[in-house]
Amino acid sequence: MFSLVDAVVHPYVPYRDPEAIYAVIPKGGDRARHSPTTYEHFLALRGDARFRDVVAVTALAHATVRAGARTRDVKAVTVSPNLFRVLGVAPALGRGFASLDGLNTDETQVVIGERLWRQVRGARRTPRGMTLMVNDRAYTVVGVMPDGVDFPFGAELWMPIPAGAVATGDGLPGVAIWYRRERGVSAGQVQTELAAIAARVSAEHRLLDKPIHYRTWQPFSSPFRPAADPVHFVLGGAVAVVLLIACANLSNLLLARGVARRRELAIRAALGASRGALARLVLAECALIVAAGAVVGGVVTLWANDIVRLTVPRALLELGLIEPRTSWRAFAFALLIALGTMVVFGLLPALRAAATDPNDALKDGAGITTREGRRRYSVLVIAEGALSMVLLLGAALLVRTARGIAAFDFGYDPRALIVASNGVYGKRWLGGEGAARFYDEMLTRVSSLPEARSAALFHDARPVGHAVTFEDAGRGTDSRFLPAYRIVTPGYLRTLGIRITEGRDFEAGDAVTGAVVINHAAARLLWPFGGAVGKMIKFAPEDSARRWYRVVGVARDAFEARPEDAGAEPGPRVYVVTPDDDAPKRSLVARAAADPSALAMVMRREIATLSPVASAAMHIEPWTESLDRAAELARFLSALFGSFAIFGLAISAIGVYGVVSYTVSRRLRELAVRVALGAAARDVWRLVMHDAAVMLLAGTGIGALAALWAAWSLRFLAWGLGDAHLALPLVTAEVVLLAVGFAACVAPARRAAGVDPAETMRAC
Repeated sequence: MFSLVDAVVHPYVPYRDPEAIYAVIPKGGDRARHSPTTYEHFLALRGDARFRDVVAVTALAHATVRAGARTRDVKAVTVSPNLFRVLGVAPALGRGFASLDGLNTDETQVVIGERLWRQVRGARRTPRGMTLMVNDRAYTVVGVMPDGVDFPFGAELWMPIPAGAVATGDGLPGVAIWYRRERGVSAGQVQTELAAIAARVSAEHRLLDKPIHYRTWQPFSSPFRPAADPVHFVLGGAVAVVLLIACANLSNLLLARGVARRRELAIRAALGASRGALARLVLAECALIVAAGAVVGGVVTLWANDIVRLTVPRALLELGLIEPRTSWRAFAFALLIALGTMVVFGLLPALRAAATDPNDALKDGAGITTREGRRRYSVLVIAEGALSMVLLLGAALLVRTARGIAAFDFGYDPRALIVASNGVYGKRWLGGEGAARFYDEMLTRVSSLPEARSAALFHDARPVGHAVTFEDAGRGTDSRFLPAYRIVTPGYLRTLGIRITEGRDFEAGDAVTGAVVINHAAARLLWPFGGAVGKMIKFAPEDSARRWYRVVGVARDAFEARPEDAGAEPGPRVYVVTPDDDAPKRSLVARAAADPSALAMVMRREIATLSPVASAAMHIEPWTESLDRAAELARFLSALFGSFAIFGLAISAIGVYGVVSYTVSRRLRELAVRVALGAAARDVWRLVMHDAAVMLLAGTGIGALAALWAAWSLRFLAWGLGDAHLALPLVTAEVVLLAVGFAACVAPARRAAGVDPAETMRAC
């Protein structure tokens, strides 16, 4: 468990001292004048003696690799020769790039990743002499990076910066600067030197009125891994709860064992054993128990990590957020917890043993247990039950969440939809007339593919001042708050399959005149009394000069992306077709005619023919990818939480059995007397089960309150689970806990009911 949490808090990074690696981001400058490009900033940094050998640069690239008869698109980057030295990683096979003069290197060489190597190596054992066709050009593979090295942007192939771009950086899109802080150099010193270089660059380009500055961030630090936060929260809480249950159980057993050995310890004390010797004896026995448990736990961990690694969601593995492995941190923390458990929970029995009065202990009856002793054990059993309730309810909520995500209704069929999200900014990267022509051509090509049934472009925009002004019959105009609206091409709603319930869908002519379709939620917000079709609307305050649009239709409410709450109704949505759309970043959605994966592959190739740079920066994935990842994460967490819950429940059952069994053994003389005086077996059953019922009901009652608080804390993972949805999981958790608890009491109750008064009295 600690290994898994450690994998979340300290994800495995295959680079030397990853916390010393920084991205350097230039800020400031004046767009109206010539501001240095990111690559020019790299050259300026490299010109400083302090940074010459510790700063590297990467740029986006497109790569189509042909090996044999198979062609595949891979994520590629062009890099400066010293990138791997800055990262602190060496190839697993072969070598890295050989620098000719610090920046130039042999352009015919490439380095590939371990996954690509497995796909193209054939029968080769080393890359020596291997040739790979990349973008229809022959390259020599000089090295293979270790598994897990995919820096930056999930790269599978690294190519040297073309010689023509080394001096100026022309034709290098998506440039990023990477820096390694040397040992002995503080972060403050780095910022001071970066500020001096920024001031010099600002002076050279006469940008003193809008000076340049450099911002740095660490790509491998946990604050930049927000996807791991919920995993960390849930796993950390589950581990803590299971640990508390185990410690409570251990304390119960040690206390019970100490009471059972009072006579033995009293005899030792009467024979001259000191209090320190008695305490050391009990602590030594506790240490043996802890050591045996630690050895068994270490062996099981080595096996369990491999099992967990097979069940970790693919998205978390790809992001490097979880890679379960045994680390010194997990081992040291587990050892510290084991020692702390021994001291804390073994110290109380040891002190009680040391404080034993031989006279009192030898005079006590062997078969009598006091109410105070039973109360002490009962408190720990109640605590175990309460903590088990937390785990059971958490597991039930996560299971229900996973089922809810899997059965989520978008309001249309999303299974055949593919979305291409373009991360390319800047018209100069797209050539010619820039973004508008690129997107129009991309839509035309994808729409004409036989693998595509239809396609459309879309992107979100914000109203001026977040206000939408609309024509209100009888009252002139009115305004409402609207955080965003979606600009689309005419085929967007048809591609998604969102049905029009009033008016009409977009038509081709709307791209010239402009038109609006709203959903039912927006219609209720703007025109609650109906009659939305034909009304005018604009996305700005009333006094703005922005153009008006006419509402031509009302569409069914539907979700178009991962919803924030799967149980909530879709919010107001406004779809706009406008002739004024020149956004530099848009997305394309296409509906596959048959196989969505085949459509995605063909889309990638078509976009690459338009712009290899755009293809390299574009994410092409199923429309439901974010929801699928959320469902996969929910299933993973529910499986882990369920495992923790079962483990905690088993420990609690053992604790209940141990306490009830021990209490029965200590009360055998009392029970024998009751039977001798005429008590029936059912009376003995009732007596034993009553004590167990008090503990279990108290545990479930306290646990229900704690579980409700935990459920409130898990709302960010449990989509659509309001207060009304907690009743069934809560009742289920209580029933399971009570059933397991009472089942653990059956054997001790049968033993108590079958007591023979004569034999018991003779034995005592």
